[in-house]
Amino acid sequence: AGCTEDTSTGAVVGNQTFRMAFDALLASGRAAAEIRDAISEQEIEIVLTAHPTEAQRRTILKKHQQIVALLGQHDKGTVLTPGEVTELEEAISREQLA
Repeated sequence: AGCTEDTSTGAVVGNQTFRMAFDALLASGRAAAEIRDAISEQEIEIVLTAHPTEAQRRTILKKHQQIVALLGQHDKGTVLTPGEVTELEEAISREQLA
């Protein structure tokens, strides 16, 4: 019924129903009470993660904020040495290319 056994782990993989999983456990010698106890001891936690596009958006926003900060420093050019201006320009370039 679309199921195969992963020979490296012994797990049944594929489109199986709970009934098929229970039948396979019973056939392997597990007692019904053992299966019930194992299931009742499971803890389920909901984990919310960002959608990949949302995570990418945050990365881009952070990059933009860093560039704005660097440009703000660059605009103080009258107080910066030529070496500091060059370092800022290189930092801005690195941020754009990263």
